[in-house]
Amino acid sequence: RLMKFKLPSGETEVLLMTLCDREAYPNAIFFEVYGLCWNQETYYKRVKSIFEVERFSGQTEQTIRQDFYGVILLATLESIVTQDAQDELANHEQATPLMTEAKVNRADSYTILLDRLVELLLDKKSSSESILREMRHLFLIHPMRHRPHRSAPRRPPTASEQLAFHLYRKRIIS
Repeated sequence: RLMKFKLPSGETEVLLMTLCDREAYPNAIFFEVYGLCWNQETYYKRVKSIFEVERFSGQTEQTIRQDFYGVILLATLESIVTQDAQDELANHEQATPLMTEAKVNRADSYTILLDRLVELLLDKKSSSESILREMRHLFLIHPMRHRPHRSAPRRPPTASEQLAFHLYRKRIIS
């Protein structure tokens, strides 16, 4: 089942569904559900792009599973340990409203987490509370600024960008 929706930007979005019963699943509910699913879609995109999931450390099923579950563990831990810092940024934003929202910089947070993960999980000399406090402080130092409801039109990729993308894909696949 194909459904067309007009987006606020004027673009047309086409959704492909396997739920074919139009009475049980009217078109109107899918636009809202699609919007609710967007967070999961962006999460998977983040996992794939930041950790380059397609670049596994080995070729056996076991190494691919280890890499995959390791990435999911890191992404989950990052979401948990940055939550307090994100809440603090949001509370600060309510006190002093600006045109942009402060968000924890995910590139920094992954690096900070990776640098301290072994210490956090295995070091018996350091307390996990002090490590988490230090990490939270580091998350708050350089937040990323985000302007809500802003959309920039995408430009088509240049020929050299397309070539670079295809060469990158070829390197990954081979």
